[in-house]
Amino acid sequence: LKHQLVVVPSAVVVMAVQSTLNRRQRRGTLATVLAVAAAGTAAFQGVSFVTAPALENGTLRAPPQLQHVARFARGGADDIEMDFGHSMISSLSSLKPGQELQGVVTKVLDKVAIVDVGLEKEGFVPVGKCADGQVTSPSDVVKEGQDVRVWVVEATVSDNERENKLVLSMSKRKIVDFRSLGVQVDCMAFKDVSEDTWLEGVVVNDIDAGIIVSVPSPEGEGQATGLVTRRSMKGQPDILEKVKVRVESVSEGTDGKNSRMSLTMLPPPISLEVFKDAPDWMEGTIVNAAAFGSFVSVPAPDGNGEAQGLIPGRELQGNPQPGDKVQVRIFDLDLEKNKISLSMKHAPGEAPEMQAFKEIAQDVWIDGKVQRMEDFGAFIQVTPPGGGQTAEGLLHISEIRDGERVEDPAEEFELGQDIKVRVISVDDKGLSLSMKKPAATAPAP
Repeated sequence: LKHQLVVVPSAVVVMAVQSTLNRRQRRGTLATVLAVAAAGTAAFQGVSFVTAPALENGTLRAPPQLQHVARFARGGADDIEMDFGHSMISSLSSLKPGQELQGVVTKVLDKVAIVDVGLEKEGFVPVGKCADGQVTSPSDVVKEGQDVRVWVVEATVSDNERENKLVLSMSKRKIVDFRSLGVQVDCMAFKDVSEDTWLEGVVVNDIDAGIIVSVPSPEGEGQATGLVTRRSMKGQPDILEKVKVRVESVSEGTDGKNSRMSLTMLPPPISLEVFKDAPDWMEGTIVNAAAFGSFVSVPAPDGNGEAQGLIPGRELQGNPQPGDKVQVRIFDLDLEKNKISLSMKHAPGEAPEMQAFKEIAQDVWIDGKVQRMEDFGAFIQVTPPGGGQTAEGLLHISEIRDGERVEDPAEEFELGQDIKVRVISVDDKGLSLSMKKPAATAPAP
């Protein structure tokens, strides 16, 4: 056949025509186009037709002026299966700073990348907003026809349509245009703000060390930015999200310029003396997570305020997220450094599986199995005499042989080897075992 008919969802035709009309400002209204499309859909039972020349290697090829809009309509896919999950944007005026969009790069210039997001106005991404890091040229990170995810920096609608402007960012960290925040004042303007004064700020950047927050000057005009470190955060606020912060410190630059301000989202600190009388277990709230552990806010035992402590990674159980409630205990309270170290685990000697071993006499031999070995001894899995939950104890090198010290446990045992051991202590350090004969008793079986 000279022309083959191919079924194509008519929604693509509608979206493409809408975008083309918006951009070229053709006469007539969109309502007319939609009416024609609806009539065509009804007449052909919901299908539109294109001729075989519009296909290339089995892939639908729209006319050049519609290709990018069609690609956007199907979510950036390169085959004929189309995704209509993206909501259509009605106009430039409907966009908000920070709004996430899908688009297609239509042109790459020396200092900007032009991106089509399906509106009457294409947007541009300045070179400084093409990536999280420093970029010399947009061509270093994108090319024409590439599908990209972008965020709205500024959408300006003017009476003169030629003056309409859409500024975008391909970096979520660089959404905020600092010029839009107003006059930037020196951080020293905040040096007399008391530590119990709460300020309303907005998150303007997210960096490795924490988040950058812009706060209004206490003098009434202008803004300044400060750093909220990961430890001083509550949750993970998004860019442009409003947050409550306090001023922790303000430091002046060495040359009288470039002053810096540290902010916190946490309440004023309290004396950790009150935690000397803390209960064995407390309920805390995960406020932030880091590679080395999680920060937890715990209420003061006297009910006045709260403090923040760190759960090191080795003391975590599961993978708690910011906002989760967890049961913790204090395993180190350093009043000099004003730090609390917390754990979600029982103290070694207080773990439930240890309780059965506290009542075992030191002359009772029990079954054990070698689990792992270190230079200082072997870790043995032991079972209570009457059966029950097993536990792991340490067989120190000084407790392996009578009358001599073993230098290397690997010369004495093999992994998985069954042995007989005695319990010599259960304390805060855990379960201590021995293979030596107890005083004035029969040898081990």
